[in-house]
Amino acid sequence: MVKNKEIFYKELRNSINRMREQSNNTMDTIQILTKSSVIALHFLCYARKEGLLFLEEAARIEKVEEHLLGNELLRMIDLVINGTDPEIIEDVCMKRYYANDYSALESFVFLFYMDAMLDLQAGLSPVIVEESIKSYMPDQVVEQLKMIKKEEEKQNIIKSEDSWEKLYGRKFPFREAGSEYYIIRIVDYCVISMSNEDLQRLLRDVRNIYLIMLLKGLSGKAVKKIHDNISHRLDAMLMEDMESMGIVSSTDIADVAGRVFQIMLKLGKETQIKIPGGLDSIFEPCGIKEKAGQEYSLIRSCFLGMTNRDIQRVLKDIPQNTLSIAMIGWTTELRRIICENLSRPAAARIKNELNYYEYYGCTEKQIEEANEKVLTEIQKLEDCAEIFIWS
Repeated sequence: MVKNKEIFYKELRNSINRMREQSNNTMDTIQILTKSSVIALHFLCYARKEGLLFLEEAARIEKVEEHLLGNELLRMIDLVINGTDPEIIEDVCMKRYYANDYSALESFVFLFYMDAMLDLQAGLSPVIVEESIKSYMPDQVVEQLKMIKKEEEKQNIIKSEDSWEKLYGRKFPFREAGSEYYIIRIVDYCVISMSNEDLQRLLRDVRNIYLIMLLKGLSGKAVKKIHDNISHRLDAMLMEDMESMGIVSSTDIADVAGRVFQIMLKLGKETQIKIPGGLDSIFEPCGIKEKAGQEYSLIRSCFLGMTNRDIQRVLKDIPQNTLSIAMIGWTTELRRIICENLSRPAAARIKNELNYYEYYGCTEKQIEEANEKVLTEIQKLEDCAEIFIWS
């Protein structure tokens, strides 16, 4: 954004008047201005997605040096990347402008590049910068830019359709460990099962950045369902952003899935959407079985046959998370005995963890392994005569 506007607009007007006088090369002038505008718009796109530091690589991709005043544009890019103060950039550019005997077209392009780079550095809205770039150009150039943009959007849609197709066969990466896979799978199941109208209502409340991250963790069937319920323009943008984002950790995807699930619950409570099935219906496709009604008779008989002192000795050697997972299938009576033999802070932590695991769920294998560890620890201490179990 130019600060000394009076001098800038005066020079801009002079260059435009001189270009009008040289009307014999109108078509060439239009082509050059179109190429300059396309470069500036591409830089705007690069800066939005990758940041200002990527402009140096973008200049190489766009082969800037082959265009009119490409070397001058490269100098401006270097100044922007290095974090030079905008007023200094403007001062340096104006010195370069006056030090060279530019033609009318070169003067116009130079001033155009300078203002565009300053707008990018100022971090203005992409919509505002794009309109600013177009405002410089005559109607013939603006029409060509519209045609170029339409063709680029068409190519992006074709490219994105191919990329979406590749995702349709993706299986859900279910793993036994980690509650993050459970919440992702719940959202995956809900997306697949809900109606198109409900899904469209849900997507209206989900930010694009969350949707991009969520798509990286869903199964191919859920991805296709979302793709079929968004616009062509949005699906091209999402696919492009997904590719540029790179690898995302399962923890981050799970965090986003949790946010989406909360939105889903909120809309369901307000009866704006219908969440498919009940809680049991969601558990079953996830491979989760509630163990609340099951009793582990051997462990129960061990704890009931111990004194409080022996119970406290056993609990001392069992990791907290192992105990919390094992207690998912225990009766209320057995849970009470355990909590009574823990300190108040420890009992509170166990209860919080138990609530967490019951809400997000654990696989049957995890619960069985946790109970096996508890039983192994009891048997080990009994073999060492550190505890005694009444038969």
